[in-house]
Amino acid sequence: MAVKETSTQAAFPQVVRGADLDRRAVLYSRVSTTNGQDPEMQSREIREYCQRRGWPLVGEYVDIGISGAKERRPQLDRLIADAHKRKFEVIVVWKGTAYRIR
Repeated sequence: MAVKETSTQAAFPQVVRGADLDRRAVLYSRVSTTNGQDPEMQSREIREYCQRRGWPLVGEYVDIGISGAKERRPQLDRLIADAHKRKFEVIVVWKGTAYRIR
């Protein structure tokens, strides 16, 4: 993997890849309750998304029964630690319907 220095004010390493197909991906899915919610639907769609793009899926991080408002989420914390170790290049998440509170 080649590293290229960009010409910004601070040196910033940029990974240079031959093609999008070289990207190792992981998925993150979460449901806030175990009452009728199943993260498998999110995970399945993310797997299909990665497959269509030819990205190898090298990890899955799933938090079940963890509110998005919580500061600590065990699998998200593990994902962040693995990102620092550069175990993958892409994190794919599922976006559901967004609700606006008035």
